[in-house]
Amino acid sequence: MPGNLKKFQQAMNQGHSAAWDQEWEKASQLYRQALEEFPDNAMALINLGLALFELKRYDEALVYYIQASKVSPNDPLPPEKIGGIYERLGQIPEAIKSYMHAAELHLKGRDAQKAIENYAKTISLDNDNLRARTRLSLILERMGRKEDAVGEYLATASILQRSGDLQKAAQTVEHCLKILPGNADALQARELLQNRQLLPLPKKSKGSTASLRMAEVRQYDTPVPATASSWKKPQDPVTEARQKSLVQLASFLFDATDENALLQTPARGKAIDFEKVTIHLGQAIDAQTHGLDDEAIEELEKAHEAGLDHPALSFDLGTLWFGKDSRRAIRYLQQSLRNTDYALASCILLGKIYQKDKNLKEAASFFMKALCLADVQTIAPQYAEDLRKQYQPIIEAQYQQTDQKTLERIAATISNQLLRSDWRAFLGIARQQLPAQPRGVPPLPLANVLLESSSSQVIEIIANIKDLANRGLIGSALEEAYQALYIAPTFLPIHTMIAELLLKEDLVQEAVEKYLVVARLYHLRGETPQAINLLQQVIQFSPMNLPVRNLLIELLRSNGMIQEAIKETIELAQSYEFLADLEKMRQTLTEALRLCQEAKADRSTSLKILYQIADIDMQRLDWHQAIRVFEQIRTLQPDDPNARSRLVELNFRLGQDKIALSEIESYVSLLENSGKLEKTIPLLESLVKSFPAKIDLRKLLAEVYARCKQVNQAIKHLDITANALLDQKDTRGTIEVLHRIISLNPPNMAEYQAVLNKIKGEAEI
Repeated sequence: MPGNLKKFQQAMNQGHSAAWDQEWEKASQLYRQALEEFPDNAMALINLGLALFELKRYDEALVYYIQASKVSPNDPLPPEKIGGIYERLGQIPEAIKSYMHAAELHLKGRDAQKAIENYAKTISLDNDNLRARTRLSLILERMGRKEDAVGEYLATASILQRSGDLQKAAQTVEHCLKILPGNADALQARELLQNRQLLPLPKKSKGSTASLRMAEVRQYDTPVPATASSWKKPQDPVTEARQKSLVQLASFLFDATDENALLQTPARGKAIDFEKVTIHLGQAIDAQTHGLDDEAIEELEKAHEAGLDHPALSFDLGTLWFGKDSRRAIRYLQQSLRNTDYALASCILLGKIYQKDKNLKEAASFFMKALCLADVQTIAPQYAEDLRKQYQPIIEAQYQQTDQKTLERIAATISNQLLRSDWRAFLGIARQQLPAQPRGVPPLPLANVLLESSSSQVIEIIANIKDLANRGLIGSALEEAYQALYIAPTFLPIHTMIAELLLKEDLVQEAVEKYLVVARLYHLRGETPQAINLLQQVIQFSPMNLPVRNLLIELLRSNGMIQEAIKETIELAQSYEFLADLEKMRQTLTEALRLCQEAKADRSTSLKILYQIADIDMQRLDWHQAIRVFEQIRTLQPDDPNARSRLVELNFRLGQDKIALSEIESYVSLLENSGKLEKTIPLLESLVKSFPAKIDLRKLLAEVYARCKQVNQAIKHLDITANALLDQKDTRGTIEVLHRIISLNPPNMAEYQAVLNKIKGEAEI
């Protein structure tokens, strides 16, 4: 389905503007927006590829350039860019194939110069590429560049000679003499062939150093250092980071003329010598890929002296000095520690160094930091910061540890768990054994399970318990869990699993008691959020458990989660209501109200609580207390008709007519001032119906009708009022009301005037 053309063009234009300003991140986002409208637009794909390339996200850029090539197969630009990315990634065969394809497409489009450039790039990567040499020779000849053409033809002849095709080699040389009959190089080549001597090797093109170095790095399998016996398999965090650092250093060779690309932070007080940096980097990579570590160190430090200052360099030097000179290794690793790409591996190596030097406190600290960094990689990114915060007290607690055996155990345990080729899979399995967290709740730290003295045993046991439970063998699972407590009695997740199994056996009370014990232990350990999570799970299946609810409220308050504490306190009050304990319910609601005031909670919550408290007072016929509560509601919500109605009713019932009338008059005045006088009529009608003998109340209703221009209704109620006053022999009051009726100009005014005159006459007698 076609997209929105206007949105597409707007995103493209804004993307071009951002690209012009070299705001590549912004540009990439805008080009992505354009592709949402038209996913197969070649220009958008190419531009996004360029933005990603500039951001050095080469793998991503490659995806979009390949897609662009499929969408627009005759466009030479995508394969040319693809070749450049493959070259930069050290994937030489793929780069050659792409450059050749781009050259063919340029020829098809009659752009000979671009074709020449791409054939030249191919030759720079593969000096003996016969097809590229042949095609380049032919193009140069047709363009009249005879000297250049002869040079390429002679290189082709040399390649043919070495491949054993002497006849074609001779024909190629003769063709050179036809183009330039007196060419000295061609004449020399003819003589060498006739004397059965080898032609000179084709000259190597300049500019291939970077790509060839990158290819070396890609093929480099880091050897096992003799000083680091723990590096048994490739792809542990240290090996991964070392490979990454070499790739990063090799990529700098492509950017030797770009200060921003080459340097993350310029070395203090040093000018940048790009030529020296390039030379020393190239030699360092060559030495390192051939196992010459001492030479690599020397060249890398020279590159640093020439101005290169980057975490990749620091980490690589740190690994090379590891086992040779601890002081220098620490200095470099402390620098690479600040970079996320090398932080995990740097922590591990620093831990190993301090472990070897018997500084177990520092060793355990670095290994704990490494575990945190590794653990973060096993969870969803949105929980990363929460998990780091959970590790902070754990790391601090380990740093305060003074028992050498404990510190030694921590260092050895984490080292063994991380320095392994399958460390990600291992941590993933370990995480599966942790208790499941409710949706939206941060995951638990793996330190909870991995720091157990028999952690690998514990992980296997937990997996076995889960397997038995999934097969419905709850009794066997419980037995296994109780056995696990002998191995790891302080490992709380096992206690939690026991509670879960008890629940599956319908032993609800026993499960609740177990959950309570575990929650209290988590709280004592300072892991209150985990205690709260457990108690919230218990509430789900045992909502009437008052001790659980009370403890949950206490922990929520102590952890500053006041809004959640208010919610649970209201739920607790409802439990007391179910138990018909109105006194406890009222006390609990009063506490919830206090929490609302403390947290400055939303007014609606306070009003809801106050109404519940007032309802309790009404049920207990404690009208004086109910009035005080409704007065609080009225203070919070002055225009609440329900609160006003209750206050008027209660005061009338208690014989406090003046207060009742004052309350309703205040309400009428409030709404009249805000232009909402008509809204008082339903309330007044209801009150008059409930208290028909309250003459002043009806008079107020009549006045409101009169002010709202509802004259007939006003006269109706004034008429009733006058009759009531007449029955009470209140002549003065009756006369006042009749005067008020006449002022409203009723249709039967004469009748009212006659009645008024009669009453006045009788009063005079």
